[in-house]
Amino acid sequence: MPWLSLIPWKIVGIVVALISIWIYGYTGGIRHERTKQLAEAARNLEVAMAKSEQRYQVSLETERKNWESTNKIKEVTKVITKVIRDEKPSSSCNLSNGWVQRHNEASTNTIPEAARSDYEGYSGITADQALEGIAENYGTCYEIRQIASDCQGWIKGQLKLNNGN
Repeated sequence: MPWLSLIPWKIVGIVVALISIWIYGYTGGIRHERTKQLAEAARNLEVAMAKSEQRYQVSLETERKNWESTNKIKEVTKVITKVIRDEKPSSSCNLSNGWVQRHNEASTNTIPEAARSDYEGYSGITADQALEGIAENYGTCYEIRQIASDCQGWIKGQLKLNNGN
């Protein structure tokens, strides 16, 4: 019965073969899962790159619109101040200190003080100088309003991309 002495080696051989088959299957499964995860990561990267490009395009378009609109506002402001300088409607008309004080209060959005004695007299600021300053201030106000509006448009564009609409 020499074959009886081979039985333990057959058992060991079968166990080793089974373990080898299991390891091969396990590592194959890991390789398959890793390949699947890498493919998914590549798809996610493509989607992220596309979104990034879309966000960049929204930013470029917003910047272009903002540049055009603020330059238009600046040109209109320049024309208005040039007309004021050229016409010189009241260059000899000095404004009172009281008028200047009321203007300053209005421009800083502060509550007007009661009239004071130093409001009397003239400020040395002519009406055309005041009109020029006021026109420039309005121009700046319109520029800021346009920038805020464009910023809102940019935010809406980004939200649209995030929500997929």
